[in-house]
Amino acid sequence: MSECEGPANSPMRLSGILPSFIIIDLGIGGRIHPHEIPRLLGRLQNVFDRWDAERVVCDLNRLTVPDVTAVDALARLRLLARRNGKIMSVTTHCRELQELVDFMGLSVVLGLSDPYPS
Repeated sequence: MSECEGPANSPMRLSGILPSFIIIDLGIGGRIHPHEIPRLLGRLQNVFDRWDAERVVCDLNRLTVPDVTAVDALARLRLLARRNGKIMSVTTHCRELQELVDFMGLSVVLGLSDPYPS
């Protein structure tokens, strides 16, 4: 069993908007398939169009398959947030995802710091 396994959820959900903090929390869980990425981006853009949020918190703790597709989705979500002038934070306890992002040289770009320093 992978360290990253958890309950399978829909790939993305809007878990809350707190007007006083203006934070959008995107929970991504389950497995992300390549054909789902445009839909994820469209949903996030819809959120940006409807609410004046300053910060996106992308929670990857329920991601069950930490693969290149997940990293691709994360990079595209980060780029969309940046193009909309938003700040995106990422939370994950998944060592496998962190190692993959490190291997790809994207830790700084994607905002993932290693919670398991050597």
